[in-house]
Amino acid sequence: MPASSPSRFGQRVVFQPARPGRRYLCRVIPLRSEGQPPVLFFELWIFSEEGQPCESVRGLRMQDVSGGRWKPPRWVGSGVV
Repeated sequence: MPASSPSRFGQRVVFQPARPGRRYLCRVIPLRSEGQPPVLFFELWIFSEEGQPCESVRGLRMQDVSGGRWKPPRWVGSGVV
């Protein structure tokens, strides 16, 4: 299966800008998959270490943008972290 890359998004909200050198928690929520090859949709949230929302992205669309040439490493999708 080709690797998916972000290709567009519906809405981005910046509550407080993320700063270089700081740590953040990212929550990615899978929403749905459409078509063949699949187009994947997500919601993305970035939180400060204190749990305050920094940014959100709704309707993040990910799809193969390489025409099938770029393949992810074997460990992707294997459950190995």
